[in-house]
Amino acid sequence: MPICPPQFVHNLGQKTLAACNKDAHGVEKVTLFLNSVSRALGESRSNGISLDIVNESERANAAQIEGIVREHLGWMLALCRRVLGEKAAAEDGVQEALISIFCGLPDLRDTNALRAWLYKIVLNHCLQMLRKRGRLNEEMSGDLASTFDAKGCRIEPTWDNFEAPEDMLVREDMQAIVLSKIEQLPDQYRLVILLRDIEQFSTAETAELLEISHANAKVRLHRARAGLKILLEPLMRGDDK
Repeated sequence: MPICPPQFVHNLGQKTLAACNKDAHGVEKVTLFLNSVSRALGESRSNGISLDIVNESERANAAQIEGIVREHLGWMLALCRRVLGEKAAAEDGVQEALISIFCGLPDLRDTNALRAWLYKIVLNHCLQMLRKRGRLNEEMSGDLASTFDAKGCRIEPTWDNFEAPEDMLVREDMQAIVLSKIEQLPDQYRLVILLRDIEQFSTAETAELLEISHANAKVRLHRARAGLKILLEPLMRGDDK
Protein backbone atom coordinates (compact mmCIF):
# COMPACT_ATOMS: atom_id res chain seq x y z
CA MET A 1 0.00 0.00 0.00
CA PRO A 2 1.58 3.36 -1.06
CA ILE A 3 -0.08 5.23 1.82
CA CYS A 4 -0.80 4.75 5.53
CA PRO A 5 -4.58 4.11 5.50
CA PRO A 6 -5.46 5.26 9.06
CA GLN A 7 -3.58 8.56 8.78
CA PHE A 8 -4.79 9.12 5.22
CA VAL A 9 -8.43 8.59 6.21
CA HIS A 10 -8.03 10.75 9.35
CA ASN A 11 -6.64 13.68 7.35
CA LEU A 12 -9.26 13.18 4.66
CA GLY A 13 -11.98 13.25 7.33
CA GLN A 14 -10.77 16.55 8.80
CA LYS A 15 -10.76 18.20 5.38
CA THR A 16 -14.13 16.75 4.37
CA LEU A 17 -15.85 17.84 7.58
CA ALA A 18 -14.57 21.37 7.03
CA ALA A 19 -15.92 21.33 3.47
CA CYS A 20 -19.34 19.95 4.50
CA ASN A 21 -19.94 21.92 7.71
CA LYS A 22 -22.98 23.72 6.27
CA ASP A 23 -24.81 20.49 5.45
CA ALA A 24 -27.52 19.49 7.95
CA HIS A 25 -26.40 15.88 7.82
CA GLY A 26 -22.75 16.66 7.05
CA VAL A 27 -21.23 14.46 9.76
CA GLU A 28 -23.32 11.44 8.77
CA LYS A 29 -22.49 11.83 5.08
CA VAL A 30 -18.81 12.33 5.79
CA THR A 31 -18.74 9.25 8.01
CA LEU A 32 -20.37 7.20 5.26
CA PHE A 33 -17.80 8.57 2.81
CA LEU A 34 -14.88 7.74 5.10
CA ASN A 35 -16.22 4.24 5.70
CA SER A 36 -16.19 3.68 1.95
CA VAL A 37 -12.61 4.93 1.59
CA SER A 38 -11.49 2.81 4.55
CA ARG A 39 -13.01 -0.36 3.11
CA ALA A 40 -11.39 0.33 -0.25
CA LEU A 41 -8.03 0.63 1.51
CA GLY A 42 -8.56 -2.66 3.32
CA GLU A 43 -9.30 -1.08 6.69
CA SER A 44 -12.29 -2.03 8.85
CA ARG A 45 -14.15 0.99 10.16
CA SER A 46 -17.19 1.14 12.42
CA ASN A 47 -20.08 2.90 10.73
CA GLY A 48 -21.22 4.79 13.81
CA ILE A 49 -24.31 6.28 12.12
CA SER A 50 -27.92 5.40 11.56
CA LEU A 51 -28.41 4.56 7.89
CA ASP A 52 -32.00 5.81 8.25
CA ILE A 53 -30.56 9.33 8.19
CA VAL A 54 -28.84 8.77 4.83
CA ASN A 55 -30.98 8.21 1.77
CA GLU A 56 -30.55 5.50 -0.85
CA SER A 57 -28.84 7.74 -3.39
CA GLU A 58 -26.25 8.79 -0.80
CA ARG A 59 -25.53 5.15 0.06
CA ALA A 60 -25.16 4.41 -3.65
CA ASN A 61 -22.82 7.39 -3.94
CA ALA A 62 -20.70 6.03 -1.08
CA ALA A 63 -20.55 2.60 -2.73
CA GLN A 64 -19.36 4.22 -5.95
CA ILE A 65 -16.68 6.12 -4.01
CA GLU A 66 -15.43 2.81 -2.62
CA GLY A 67 -15.15 1.45 -6.15
CA ILE A 68 -13.35 4.58 -7.36
CA VAL A 69 -10.78 4.40 -4.57
CA ARG A 70 -10.15 0.69 -5.19
CA GLU A 71 -9.71 1.09 -8.93
CA HIS A 72 -8.22 4.56 -9.35
CA LEU A 73 -6.26 5.52 -6.22
CA GLY A 74 -2.99 4.13 -7.58
CA TRP A 75 -2.81 6.30 -10.68
CA MET A 76 -4.21 9.31 -8.76
CA LEU A 77 -1.30 9.13 -6.32
CA ALA A 78 1.18 8.59 -9.16
CA LEU A 79 -0.15 11.62 -11.07
CA CYS A 80 -0.03 13.84 -7.98
CA ARG A 81 3.48 12.62 -7.23
CA ARG A 82 4.65 13.50 -10.75
CA VAL A 83 3.05 16.95 -10.66
CA LEU A 84 3.78 17.93 -7.06
CA GLY A 85 7.09 16.13 -6.65
CA GLU A 86 6.59 15.04 -3.02
CA LYS A 87 4.82 12.05 -1.42
CA ALA A 88 3.15 14.08 1.35
CA ALA A 89 1.96 16.72 -1.12
CA ALA A 90 0.67 13.96 -3.41
CA GLU A 91 -1.48 12.54 -0.61
CA ASP A 92 -2.82 16.04 0.12
CA GLY A 93 -3.67 16.45 -3.55
CA VAL A 94 -5.53 13.14 -3.68
CA GLN A 95 -7.46 13.98 -0.51
CA GLU A 96 -8.58 17.33 -1.93
CA ALA A 97 -9.56 15.62 -5.17
CA LEU A 98 -11.56 12.92 -3.37
CA ILE A 99 -13.59 15.58 -1.60
CA SER A 100 -14.46 17.19 -4.94
CA ILE A 101 -15.30 13.76 -6.36
CA PHE A 102 -17.48 12.97 -3.33
CA CYS A 103 -19.37 16.25 -3.74
CA GLY A 104 -19.63 16.14 -7.53
CA LEU A 105 -20.37 12.47 -8.17
CA PRO A 106 -24.18 12.77 -7.86
CA ASP A 107 -24.15 15.27 -10.74
CA LEU A 108 -22.02 13.12 -13.07
CA ARG A 109 -24.25 12.08 -15.96
CA ASP A 110 -21.85 10.34 -18.36
CA THR A 111 -20.41 7.44 -16.37
CA ASN A 112 -18.48 6.32 -19.46
CA ALA A 113 -16.37 9.46 -19.03
CA LEU A 114 -15.61 8.69 -15.37
CA ARG A 115 -11.83 8.31 -15.71
CA ALA A 116 -11.47 11.51 -17.75
CA TRP A 117 -13.62 13.35 -15.17
CA LEU A 118 -11.52 12.01 -12.30
CA TYR A 119 -8.29 12.87 -14.11
CA LYS A 120 -9.22 16.50 -14.65
CA ILE A 121 -10.28 16.90 -11.01
CA VAL A 122 -7.04 15.41 -9.67
CA LEU A 123 -4.83 17.38 -12.05
CA ASN A 124 -6.61 20.68 -11.38
CA HIS A 125 -6.18 20.26 -7.63
CA CYS A 126 -2.46 19.63 -8.11
CA LEU A 127 -2.10 22.74 -10.26
CA GLN A 128 -4.02 24.80 -7.70
CA MET A 129 -1.63 23.64 -4.99
CA LEU A 130 1.38 24.70 -7.07
CA ARG A 131 -0.17 28.10 -7.80
CA LYS A 132 -0.73 28.66 -4.08
CA ARG A 133 2.95 27.97 -3.50
CA GLY A 134 3.86 30.61 -6.08
CA ARG A 135 6.20 28.21 -7.85
CA LEU A 136 4.95 28.55 -11.41
CA ASN A 137 7.06 31.58 -12.32
CA GLU A 138 10.53 30.12 -11.78
CA GLU A 139 12.89 30.53 -14.73
CA MET A 140 15.79 28.49 -15.99
CA SER A 141 19.02 29.28 -14.17
CA GLY A 142 22.71 28.39 -14.33
CA ASP A 143 23.73 26.25 -17.27
CA LEU A 144 20.09 25.81 -18.31
CA ALA A 145 19.67 29.57 -18.82
CA SER A 146 22.94 30.30 -20.58
CA THR A 147 22.37 28.25 -23.73
CA PHE A 148 19.48 30.16 -25.32
CA ASP A 149 19.83 32.93 -27.88
CA ALA A 150 17.86 36.19 -27.93
CA LYS A 151 14.93 34.48 -29.67
CA GLY A 152 14.69 31.77 -27.02
CA CYS A 153 16.19 29.07 -29.21
CA ARG A 154 18.83 26.76 -27.83
CA ILE A 155 22.41 27.13 -29.03
CA GLU A 156 23.28 23.52 -29.87
CA PRO A 157 26.79 22.08 -29.42
CA THR A 158 28.21 20.77 -32.68
CA TRP A 159 28.71 17.27 -31.24
CA ASP A 160 25.09 16.93 -30.11
CA ASN A 161 23.40 14.25 -32.22
CA PHE A 162 21.49 11.95 -29.88
CA GLU A 163 17.74 11.42 -29.88
CA ALA A 164 15.26 13.97 -28.53
CA PRO A 165 14.12 13.58 -24.88
CA GLU A 166 10.47 13.18 -25.93
CA ASP A 167 11.53 10.21 -28.09
CA MET A 168 13.57 8.73 -25.24
CA LEU A 169 10.45 8.68 -23.07
CA VAL A 170 8.91 5.88 -25.14
CA ARG A 171 11.91 3.62 -24.42
CA GLU A 172 11.31 1.56 -21.30
CA ASP A 173 15.02 1.45 -20.46
CA MET A 174 15.22 5.26 -20.40
CA GLN A 175 11.90 6.32 -18.86
CA ALA A 176 12.98 6.37 -15.21
CA ILE A 177 16.13 8.32 -16.05
CA VAL A 178 14.29 10.89 -18.16
CA LEU A 179 11.58 11.32 -15.50
CA SER A 180 14.22 11.92 -12.81
CA LYS A 181 15.78 14.64 -14.97
CA ILE A 182 12.40 16.25 -15.65
CA GLU A 183 11.97 16.69 -11.89
CA GLN A 184 15.05 18.94 -11.90
CA LEU A 185 13.41 21.51 -14.20
CA PRO A 186 11.69 24.62 -12.76
CA ASP A 187 8.00 23.91 -12.19
CA GLN A 188 6.60 25.89 -15.11
CA TYR A 189 8.80 23.93 -17.53
CA ARG A 190 8.49 20.63 -15.69
CA LEU A 191 4.70 20.84 -15.88
CA VAL A 192 4.46 21.68 -19.55
CA ILE A 193 6.64 18.73 -20.53
CA LEU A 194 4.77 16.42 -18.13
CA LEU A 195 1.39 17.39 -19.57
CA ARG A 196 2.46 17.41 -23.22
CA ASP A 197 4.95 14.55 -23.51
CA ILE A 198 3.99 12.23 -20.64
CA GLU A 199 0.29 12.76 -20.01
CA GLN A 200 -0.20 13.21 -23.79
CA PHE A 201 -2.36 16.33 -23.76
CA SER A 202 -2.32 18.43 -26.91
CA THR A 203 -0.51 21.77 -26.80
CA ALA A 204 -3.89 23.55 -26.76
CA GLU A 205 -5.13 21.40 -23.86
CA THR A 206 -1.86 21.96 -22.00
CA ALA A 207 -2.21 25.72 -22.43
CA GLU A 208 -5.78 25.60 -21.10
CA LEU A 209 -4.82 23.54 -18.05
CA LEU A 210 -1.92 25.87 -17.22
CA GLU A 211 -4.04 28.97 -17.92
CA ILE A 212 -1.56 30.37 -20.44
CA SER A 213 -1.78 31.22 -24.13
CA HIS A 214 -1.20 28.63 -26.83
CA ALA A 215 1.88 30.55 -28.00
CA ASN A 216 3.29 30.69 -24.47
CA ALA A 217 2.74 26.95 -24.07
CA LYS A 218 4.73 26.30 -27.26
CA VAL A 219 7.61 28.48 -26.05
CA ARG A 220 7.67 26.81 -22.64
CA LEU A 221 7.59 23.37 -24.22
CA HIS A 222 10.50 24.22 -26.50
CA ARG A 223 12.56 25.51 -23.60
CA ALA A 224 11.55 22.60 -21.35
CA ARG A 225 12.67 20.04 -23.94
CA ALA A 226 15.90 21.97 -24.51
CA GLY A 227 16.58 22.19 -20.77
CA LEU A 228 15.88 18.48 -20.38
CA LYS A 229 18.29 17.74 -23.21
CA ILE A 230 21.01 19.69 -21.39
CA LEU A 231 20.41 17.63 -18.26
CA LEU A 232 20.62 14.39 -20.25
CA GLU A 233 23.72 15.26 -22.26
CA PRO A 234 26.30 14.23 -19.59
CA LEU A 235 24.56 10.87 -19.33
CA MET A 236 24.60 10.36 -23.08
CA ARG A 237 28.31 11.27 -23.22
CA GLY A 238 29.02 8.81 -20.40
CA ASP A 239 30.03 11.56 -17.93
CA ASP A 240 27.03 11.13 -15.56
CA LYS A 241 27.73 8.11 -13.41
